Order: sequence, then C-alpha cells, then structure tokens
Amino acid sequence: MIAFIQENQQLFSLAMALLSIVVFLWVLQYVLIHYGKPALSLISRGELWLRGHIARLPLITRLQDKYPVLFGFIAKRFARGHFSGLILTVLTLLNVYILAVFAGLVEGCGGGRLYRDH
Repeated sequence: MIAFIQENQQLFSLAMALLSIVVFLWVLQYVLIHYGKPALSLISRGELWLRGHIARLPLITRLQDKYPVLFGFIAKRFARGHFSGLILTVLTLLNVYILAVFAGLVEGCGGGRLYRDH
C-alpha cells in the first residue's frame, strides 16, 4: 500500500482532497440541519438592526432627502418579495463575476487569438 501511494502521489493527493471535501460537506450539512434556524434568525435580527442603524445616520437621511429616486431604486433592488428585487440583483452580480472570470481566462490563453504567431 505504501509503495502504491509513493508511486501515485498525485492520485493519492486527489483522493485525499475529495475525501476532505466530502467530510466537510457532511459536517456542513449536519450543522445546517441542526443549527440552521437559530443561526438564520440571529443573522436576520442582526441585519434588521444594521439596516435601522444605517437608516438613522444623519448622512444617509440627508442623502435620502436629496436623492429619493436613487434610494427608491436601491430599495427595490434589495426587496425580497419579488424576482426583480434581491434575486435578480444577486443573479446579475454573479453573471458579471462569471463574465469577468471568463474574460480573464481568455486573456490568459493568448488574448483571444485563434492561432499564435511562431
């Protein structure tokens, strides 16, 4: 067994990485099942407190009075009640990120040229 591991170190490393990922996901599943609701409740209360605290800041209230259309647009972007709110905002940001990663990969692979000059 030791000889096999020494001959196939990359395969062994990959197997250990996959095993670590499976164990991590199993532990994460256990934690989410048993402690998910209290943690989500705590996070939700913290978010509501933070929103209220930020909304009462003098700078924010002045900006909100000066630019009500902008603050209305931002409020609609983070509303949870409909698809065009938070869900669409997160999906748009995720798509922009994926596009940026893809553009970086294309740039790293020769600047998008099909054939390289020799």
